[in-house]
Amino acid sequence: KPVTFFSRMDSKLKTLDEAQAEVEKLSQQVAELTVQNQVLADKTTENSRLREMLGFQAASQYELLPCRVVSRDPSSWWDTVQINVGDNNNNELYKKFQGKYSLTSDQPVVSPRGVVGKTGVVSRYVTDVILMVNQNCSISATVEGTHDQGIVKGQGNFEEGKPRVMMDYLPKNSQVAPGEFIVTSGLGPYFPAGLRLG
Repeated sequence: KPVTFFSRMDSKLKTLDEAQAEVEKLSQQVAELTVQNQVLADKTTENSRLREMLGFQAASQYELLPCRVVSRDPSSWWDTVQINVGDNNNNELYKKFQGKYSLTSDQPVVSPRGVVGKTGVVSRYVTDVILMVNQNCSISATVEGTHDQGIVKGQGNFEEGKPRVMMDYLPKNSQVAPGEFIVTSGLGPYFPAGLRLG
């Protein structure tokens, strides 16, 4: 009886060790699959964003120069960003663009969702972009489908509880309602009409 008892205990201990090893192996696999799923989710998001941008560029009536944000200063996080094109860029698309136009300050910066801001200082390889929420960014605008016009101005750091942008100088009899789109009016010297602001 004692031999049988200890042999059974020994087999149970082996089974418990095997189960513990399998649990550790499965935990490692779960961790690896979680990382793989996150990478795939990031790739899917990036793929969707790039498809959206390609469709936007193809459908746009304007000559667009693709760019990417390369830096963002923490002290001016909501004011400016830097993009990877400048006045001496070796990008083939940029060379094609530069043959027709030159990159200068105060040009519109847009995404498929609307206006991001305007170009600021253009240097050799990078360009500063003044974001719409910056207090130094003002754009002539109109309420889509109406004749109500005004100026869209950045309100600074919206983390302080301020609105991101505000439309000023609307007529007193304006009937603006929530949900209406605000677009560029084309009256200013830099922004063409019809670009969505908000």
